[in-house]
Amino acid sequence: MAADGLTGCGVLYVGLMFTSTGPKILEYNLRFGDPETQVLLPQVQNDFYQLTLDLLAGTAEKLALDGQTYCAVVAVDPAYPHAGRAYPLVVPDAAQRHYWVPAGVAKGDGNYVSAGGRIFAVIGAGKGLVEAQHQAYARMQPLQGDLATRSDIGAKGLH
Repeated sequence: MAADGLTGCGVLYVGLMFTSTGPKILEYNLRFGDPETQVLLPQVQNDFYQLTLDLLAGTAEKLALDGQTYCAVVAVDPAYPHAGRAYPLVVPDAAQRHYWVPAGVAKGDGNYVSAGGRIFAVIGAGKGLVEAQHQAYARMQPLQGDLATRSDIGAKGLH
């Protein structure tokens, strides 16, 4: 980015596709709302508010991470990337919300409903990918309802 005269503040995510001729860049993202960032943020041990202020001022201290592995599974509208009807959502209780990251969620008639293509992510953590993946899918199971998820998240990292 700097070589091209560009600046940015956030988490730079590079989407790659691995091909027979090597990795190919599909996209760059520099925002906090993507699952690629949502799975990284729980690792950060720094005071997040202060870290954000320091990043904006260009004076951030060294990032402190917790050393765990994380896996995020996203619940989407069955018609994803389009949004179909509003699906009723099961929202985890307050003690469990630290691993639930809402995206396309709205308040319905006293309940929460889906309001978009990507509805929410669930984050799992562990000492390795197997444990993190297992926890993410276990946490998703009671929340998924009629929403769709991919069943292969993290699978390539397990080979």
